[in-house]
This record gives sequence, structure tokens and C-alpha cells, in this order.
Amino acid sequence: MKSWIDAGLSIEKLALNVSAAEFRNPAYTEKLLERLAIHGLAPSLLEIEITETAFLDAGVSNVLTGLELLRSAGVTVALDDFGTGFSSLSQLRDLPVDMIKIDRSFVDGLDKRTKDRSIIEAVLTLGTALGMETIAEGVETAAQAEFLAERGCTFAQGYFYAPAVDAPQARMQLIG
Repeated sequence: MKSWIDAGLSIEKLALNVSAAEFRNPAYTEKLLERLAIHGLAPSLLEIEITETAFLDAGVSNVLTGLELLRSAGVTVALDDFGTGFSSLSQLRDLPVDMIKIDRSFVDGLDKRTKDRSIIEAVLTLGTALGMETIAEGVETAAQAEFLAERGCTFAQGYFYAPAVDAPQARMQLIG
């Protein structure tokens, strides 16, 4: 992220998938914030994505403590792949998250299954009511993008917008 900014790329936010195993280490969060500070990067440039399974094991207290520390520093926290595991409404109420990521399996079913459309609409309504941003994963068609935008989805990602690329390719495409 630092090298991209130094090269002139404007980064609004960089999302980082973090596993529950990483959060089990009580020093993980502090080391992450320390690295941001060493490189002169604002914590608000970082978004941590964590799946709901991180809240199911014995290390959940470290996860919660770490996420609270990150949020208080200005890092955004997203609950990734929402609805595909052991989600509960109490998680959305109680967990320190700012954003809900709608799993691609629901987006893929938009054109085929009424139930997938209904689930997405419910999650978008719930996210809005809870003051959370929403992001849909796996958007591949204009119809999917339009459906999501019409219903207030905050962000979307997928091949409709751009294919996945590795860091060197992204740098070449964005900076030249």
C-alpha cells in the first residue's frame, strides 16, 4: 500500500482478509497498527475482512479485543461472506463490524432464484437499518449491478467491474 501511494496511486481503502488464527495471537492487532504507523499510513486506509467463523472458537475474546482496537484506531471492519455459515442477528448487533459483505453465492442466484433476491434485499435493509455499509461480492452482470444499486447496496465487486489481478498487475493498470 505504501509503495502504491508513493508511486502516486490514490487509495481510498485497501481490504485485507484476516483469519481467526491471526487474531488468536494477542499481539497481531498491535503489530498491524505499528506497521501502519511505521509506514506513515492512516488506519482509515485499511479495511479488515473477517468471516463469522472467527467468532465461534475459543479465541473469540482475542478476536473481539483486536477488532475493537482496530476500529477505535480508524480501521474499518467487514463481516465477510455473511449468511453462508453460522450467522445470527445477534452477531450483527453485538460484533464490532462496520460493513456486511454479501456472499457471491447469493449474487449468483439473483437471476435464478427468488429466495436469493429476497435474502439480498433483507440483508441490504438490515445493513441500512443498523448503519452499516454493504458490499456485494461476485457481481458479473449489468443486471446484477443494477438490482443491487436500485436497492441501496453501498459497494459491489466482481468481474463486471474488473477481473481479479495480482499486485504487480494492479500497479501497472493503475499507475502505468
